[in-house]
Formats: sequence, C-alpha cells, structure tokens
Amino acid sequence: MPMILPLAVRDWTAAMRKLELSRLKQCIISRIEHWKRQRAAEHEFLLLEFICVGLSKTYKRYARVERDIESSPNGSSLRRSSTSMRLKFGGKVAAEDTIIISPEPFSDEDSYSVFHLDFPSGNNPNVADLSALLEVMIDVAPKYHLYTYMCYWFARMVFDGLGFGFKGRMLEGEKARFRGKFAHKFNIINKDGRFILSRFLYLGKIFGNASEEEVEQGKDDEFVVTVPGLPVVPDIEIGNAPYSTAQKILDRFHKKRDIVYAAMTQAEELRRLEREAAEAEKQREKVRLIMTAKLSVLTDIYRTRLNVE
Repeated sequence: MPMILPLAVRDWTAAMRKLELSRLKQCIISRIEHWKRQRAAEHEFLLLEFICVGLSKTYKRYARVERDIESSPNGSSLRRSSTSMRLKFGGKVAAEDTIIISPEPFSDEDSYSVFHLDFPSGNNPNVADLSALLEVMIDVAPKYHLYTYMCYWFARMVFDGLGFGFKGRMLEGEKARFRGKFAHKFNIINKDGRFILSRFLYLGKIFGNASEEEVEQGKDDEFVVTVPGLPVVPDIEIGNAPYSTAQKILDRFHKKRDIVYAAMTQAEELRRLEREAAEAEKQREKVRLIMTAKLSVLTDIYRTRLNVE
C-alpha cells in the first residue's frame, strides 16, 4: 500500500464542509469494521469502506478513523514522560483524532476485527454524515482522558452512532467478546456504550469519576478481582457518569447533521448564484467586446468615407 499520511479529523471535517453536498452524498459508507490491536494497550480503531459514484465510473475508497494521544516528533523524553504521568493520574491531554483515506484496503497483522456493520440498501450513511458525527465527537470530547474519552470510547461511539443512526446490521466477529476490554478481561465499556470503571473504582474515587456513595456502596458488594498495586474493588457500574454518552452522541449527531446539511446546502446555493453571476458577467463582457469591435469597424468605415470625400 502506498504511504498515506493521516489527516487531523478537525481539518478533514472542515475540508468536507467546503465541498458540494450533492457530491458527498454520492460517496456512501458500505461497511464499517471495529478493530482491536493485540498488543500493548490493545488500541481500538475503525476501518470503513466507501462506494463512490464518479463522473465516469464507480470506485471504492477506504478509511481508518481513530483517537490517540497527540504526538510530537520532536518531543523530549521528559515531555512524553510528563504526558504519561498526567494520563495515569486522571489528567486530560490533547487528543489526536485522525482519518486516513486510501484507494486500497488496510491491513494490520497485529489487529483483528471484533464487530462489523452493514447497512440496508438505500439507507447508507455518506461522507457528509460521517463528517457531521466526527464533528460531534470533537465537540463532546476534544481532550483525551485515559479513564473516559479514549480510543475504546471514540471507536465505539462512532460505530454505534452510524449503526443506530442508519439502522445498520451489527455482526459479531470471532473475538467480539474482547471489544471494550483490556487484557481480555477488564471490561472498560459495556454493551450500552457506558464506561465501567469496575476494577478501577479506586482510581475513580481519586479522579472524581466515582462518588463517595458509590465507593461506600462498593465496599458492601462481593469483591471479584485483584489488580496488582490497587485495592480489591467490586465489579459495579458508575451510574449517570458524563461519559455515558451513547444516546447523547446520537441525539447530537442528528441535530448536527441537520445543521451541516443546511449550511452546506446554503453554501452550495451561494456557489451556484456566484457561478451564474460570473457567467452573466462573462456574457456581458462578451457582448461588450462584440459591440466594441462593431463600433471600431463602423468608425473605420466612417473615416474611410471622410477621406474619400
């Protein structure tokens, strides 16, 4: 595959807004896959397949969408260490939300597909829909937070947003049970898109993700697992947390899409009027040149007659 550099999602969505809506609607999403890396932090990301109708042919494009920590090629080891410590202790850092567009399918030998999403014929989301949803993601959570707005959450919200928003058919992969889990056993996000701090409840208390009442309640529950270096905590969900946003994301997406569609339609109409005005000006200039040429000919004829007389 040719080397293709990732684009910042914020820049990509801004670029999409400048294109014609009718053009973006000609490029539909035919399939979305939720992938998970096998190693290290078991990073999760999305792979998308587009079917686009061009002027002379129909073709496919592919995209990889993900959230990571903002990286700096020239960043010092001290800065990287500082960022890592801020994350571990509940701090927020700049998120690096990226999208890569490619003419060829992506391959990643260190990762596997956990879920994929197909859409009923005629009800596919398009590029404008994806752009609107990604704008919502940035609006809701512009910062990366290890215990809330991280890659698991980002991939899941985009996947579910398009799935539920367009009545997609969600199909499980062989390792679907590992989606939203760390080390294949620590469940981070449940089936409703809600964060489960469960084994990390103690950290939740420190970082403000769990209330004192929830921690006290947890002490009376059955202890289920021990995390090295942390107290044993019960397997319970944190209710009404600000990052339990599956439905909120969907609601905002529908509103944002309407706004984006209206703005793009208005911009497209403005461009059409500008083209018509430019074409009219060209026609006026053409008429002016013709009249100038005719006047020049008549002037020459008149001068010739004066000279003859």
